[in-house]
This record gives sequence, structure tokens and C-alpha cells, in this order.
Amino acid sequence: MPLRSDTRVAVPLPLAAARPIVRNVPFARQFLTQWCWAACIAMVRSATVPTFKQCEAARLLITSPDPCAGSGSGCKGGPVLGDANPNPQSNRVAPQSRIAELWNKALNRTTVQQQGVISKSDLNAALAKGRGHAVQVLWALGPSKHVGLVVGRDGDDYLVHDPCEGELVLTYDEIEQVDGVRTWMATFVL
Repeated sequence: MPLRSDTRVAVPLPLAAARPIVRNVPFARQFLTQWCWAACIAMVRSATVPTFKQCEAARLLITSPDPCAGSGSGCKGGPVLGDANPNPQSNRVAPQSRIAELWNKALNRTTVQQQGVISKSDLNAALAKGRGHAVQVLWALGPSKHVGLVVGRDGDDYLVHDPCEGELVLTYDEIEQVDGVRTWMATFVL
């Protein structure tokens, strides 16, 4: 008796159905509590260089102490993307003024930075064009800041890689102000 039967039936999709747009960006949690920026860089770089580590991203900003020498614990969960021994003494925030420069170094191309929110249509266009792998969003959380990556879209839902909170599915309005706590401050189209 055959294991397969060739009785497949094609089901037409409605013409208006949009295909999901998802970039090939693996998710990773930030390894140290202030390394959301390094985790985002490592996520994007690891799409093309699977061995790229967060501590290597941190080396773009921090030279001493060496970010790759030591041991540390991550945000809500431990080692990610091969970071065996990040140095907890290198647990530093990347200043907003340096984020575009760090992306330029990491990707070896110009990153488009815009202060504040980009429109929903601009966000959709950036994801559809495949300008890069993702759109990085900088949020303010009270006195501190946090970054995440918008890596895909399916209709009105967006896939967001938040290196601390996890993989999130959010609407545009939720990205703009997540839980009434985060406020979208800047955008980096990679």
C-alpha cells in the first residue's frame, strides 16, 4: 500500500491576500543586561555570519575591558549566539548618538537614521524593499533606553525581536508605545 496518495487539491488564495514579509534574522536574547544593542547587531550579522557573537558586536564600541573575556548572565535567560564568556565589566549602554555608527561598522554600509517615529507606510516599505534585514526601533523606558528589531510583517502584525522580552507580535500602534511604557524615539533602517 502506498504511503502517499496523489489526491492533492489546489486551494486558491484570495488575490488581496498579502504574503508575509519576514527577514532571515535569528532571534537571540541579550547576554548582558545593557547589551540590547549588541544583541540586535549580533542577530542581524548572524543571518550572514552564523558565528558572529554579541561580544564581537560590543567590541565595536568597547575596547577595554575586552567584552569577550569573562562570564556574565543575560536578560531573562543566559547564553545566546555562541557567547561563551562575555565580560560583565563591559556591560555598557551604547549612546544613542553612536548607534548608527555601530551599524555602519557592523554591516559595512550606511544605515538610515531618523529621529522619532517613521510612518506605518514607511515601515512597511522598508520591510518590503528588503533594504536590509530589519528596522531597529529605539524606545525610551523612563530614564533609560532599549532597542529591538522589527524583522517582519504579516498584514497589520509585525514580528519584533526584543532581545530582553523575546519574539513579539505587535501592531504598529503597539510598537509606537508598547504597554504605555516604551515610547518610540528613533528608527534605524538597516
